[in-house]
Amino acid sequence: MISTRLGKASVAVLAAAGTLAVAIPAGADPATAASRCTTSVLSISHTRHDVGAGNGAEDIVFTNIGSKSCVLGGFPGAAYVAKSGKQLGAAADREGSTNGPITIAPGHKARARLTFINNVGAVPRCYHPYQQAQAAGERVYPPGSTSAMFLRDRHPACKNPKVHLLHIEAVRAG
Repeated sequence: MISTRLGKASVAVLAAAGTLAVAIPAGADPATAASRCTTSVLSISHTRHDVGAGNGAEDIVFTNIGSKSCVLGGFPGAAYVAKSGKQLGAAADREGSTNGPITIAPGHKARARLTFINNVGAVPRCYHPYQQAQAAGERVYPPGSTSAMFLRDRHPACKNPKVHLLHIEAVRAG
């Protein structure tokens, strides 16, 4: 049986030894276990906006465009970005609980709900037009990834990095 509990010292020793320990569920064949979904096997899109009372919501949709199943689990990272690529406002706050790992077959999808404030002029530290900006889209990091993807999606945004307009939920099947 493979232990899934490793202390920091054990991880450091394994990393120093160049060994990687991976926990595989009992009965799973390591040769067929799906690997983590990376930006190289994902495409990204979004659903239409569900807007009301100055707020909105949409799903960020991750599609497996690879030839093998892969796994996503946890929260994506998301932030508004200007046309220049500069981040606008704070990154999305995590909301809710993790749904656990989700295996995505080739051609299938996983989603993460993104909620946002559309009426940025009503948000403290973003009242004045000079504090506001138009986002060209979102920079999105799939869960567990340090490589970002760009999602073209114009939104009103705030330049202040302390202003939180976005909330993201964990990925779910679908």
